[in-house]
Amino acid sequence: MAGKGRWKRIPSVSPMLASCHFHCQCMSTNTWQAIIHAATEWKVDIISMSFGGSYELPEIKQGVREAFHLGVTMFTAASNDGGLSTVAFPANLRQVICVNSFDGYGRPSNFNPEAKPGTNLAVLGEFVEAAWSSLVTDTKTVRKAGTSVATPIAAAIAAMFLEYSRQDGPAGSKIGNPSQLRHCDEMRRALQCMTRNIGGFQCLVPGDLFYKRFKNRTMHSVICSKINGILRGLPL
Repeated sequence: MAGKGRWKRIPSVSPMLASCHFHCQCMSTNTWQAIIHAATEWKVDIISMSFGGSYELPEIKQGVREAFHLGVTMFTAASNDGGLSTVAFPANLRQVICVNSFDGYGRPSNFNPEAKPGTNLAVLGEFVEAAWSSLVTDTKTVRKAGTSVATPIAAAIAAMFLEYSRQDGPAGSKIGNPSQLRHCDEMRRALQCMTRNIGGFQCLVPGDLFYKRFKNRTMHSVICSKINGILRGLPL
């Protein structure tokens, strides 16, 4: 488990990161406890879970459902077993956002499961350079690939989106009701404004919203207008 202190937090947004394996009942219990603790004690906005398996674990399923009803947005890794496989648990649950991968050219990764509506969000997940434990490698960073690599990137983009929506600004240049985004279903729909459909996957491209052609207040006003348009279409 990696708690809030491991990564520098985006102001006003609380994430939790989890990485584990399906080995034993102890893992299931510990993961369930971690999800509930993060949701109720830390009161996080987002949980990133880079793990999955071929069978359901009831305790984790219950933890996901409880966190969902508390307004926590959860991102989980789809699978790395290719197009003939199915989406892994818990990414196949309705209460989470399933994350697939694409490469640096925007091509969906060949290790993704089949693209299906509801589980086809994809984020950069190949040749990603990241800090790594000195107990594993002599270098400070390594390059990794997988839906488990894409998952924390998706969570970080969502955290950025959520933080931006909470920033204050002059009249006409701020988000009307950012609290609407504090739920998995609403965040899932909101992220669609930054996606492109490639090969059946909804590939997340933040630059489509945070477009560098706009500068300073002009950019901020345009982004706020787009986010407000999304929020007006979401249930209160």
